[in-house]
Amino acid sequence: MMNSLHTALRSAAKNKFRTTITALSVFIGVLSVLLISGIVQAGKTALGQELSSLGADGLTLKYSEDSTIYQLDESALQKVAQTKGVKGASPIVVEPGQLTGPSGSVQKVYTWGVGNNADSLISLDLLWGRSISRGDIASRAAVCLLDSKTAQEMFGRENVVGKRVPLNIAGYQQEFEVVGVVSSSSNILKSFAGGLMPTLVYTPYTVIPMATGDSSFDQIAVKLDQGADSQVVRTRLQKAVDPDGRCGVDILDLASQKDSLDRILDIVTLVLSCVAAISLLVAGMCITTVMISSVAERTREIGIKKAIGATSGSILREFLAEAMLLSLVGSTAAALLCLLLLKAAAALTGIDMALSSTVLFFSLAGSVLLGGAFGAYPAYKAARMHPVEALRRE
Repeated sequence: MMNSLHTALRSAAKNKFRTTITALSVFIGVLSVLLISGIVQAGKTALGQELSSLGADGLTLKYSEDSTIYQLDESALQKVAQTKGVKGASPIVVEPGQLTGPSGSVQKVYTWGVGNNADSLISLDLLWGRSISRGDIASRAAVCLLDSKTAQEMFGRENVVGKRVPLNIAGYQQEFEVVGVVSSSSNILKSFAGGLMPTLVYTPYTVIPMATGDSSFDQIAVKLDQGADSQVVRTRLQKAVDPDGRCGVDILDLASQKDSLDRILDIVTLVLSCVAAISLLVAGMCITTVMISSVAERTREIGIKKAIGATSGSILREFLAEAMLLSLVGSTAAALLCLLLLKAAAALTGIDMALSSTVLFFSLAGSVLLGGAFGAYPAYKAARMHPVEALRRE
């Protein structure tokens, strides 16, 4: 076997241009498959983290848009919080607004009015200061949480606890004290959308009605007890806030939505991988063509080897080793470049992009087997040559 590998290496080194072109065709095919796998997996990770930041491990409750009689209020919040299987509940009120920086720059924001337990419900990663407290809710305190990126852009540093910022909510402007700074990675979509994704500013939900005159909530975020059945809790919540079924309650299970989106991403991955596999088939045909050419060039060499005792099996192994070596070189280079590209993309976007060792192993093993499969016919053809006929050829 080692002799076959040595001969394969010598043959590949002898025909550098042909070896490079063949390995390049494998390189392109494997790189396409690996990049698709890595990007889609990163998309799943980002989606999971984003939904988690919005309470994906629980439920969100709101009245349907055509419900004009019923609204979510403190009474509904209390009923939700007391429902069996509910660990915590926080009202969410969302209003567009504008944040003014020290230099006078104005930034569009979405003001999220939340409860004192919001950090556990929507996964806020607190870097500096404190979260919104029960006292802030009760006193309607003009306090807020900023994300670290906004703090850096406006003040030139992340820790801006104690700073006061003018915040305009629905035309009502007031100075808010920054009591906490949360990680901007809490909002993964913003790293993709840039300026298209408004900044989120978190305030006590009791502050919003001072600007809008409306004390109702847009929705209630619900966190479930460990091991609680979301379907059972949904039924209980339905009965708690809409016992007669007249007001039309919409309860969204973001975890099931995530599963649906994951299935869609799996289908997209399959389709794109099939497209990328076409380039692998082209690479395979390139291997076959190159190996047939190699057999033709080395016909006399094959005849001499057989005349001095080389078996058909050794000739077969020699050419198979050459075909598989070409595939291994191309796929290894593709794997290394893919890892570098994903690492660079992760540094730019802040999203974890990595290939699993399983994907890498099967990609490398699959490409080597592909080389063996497409090199089988030329290798068989070489092994079946009659030594006398081979020696007659020039």
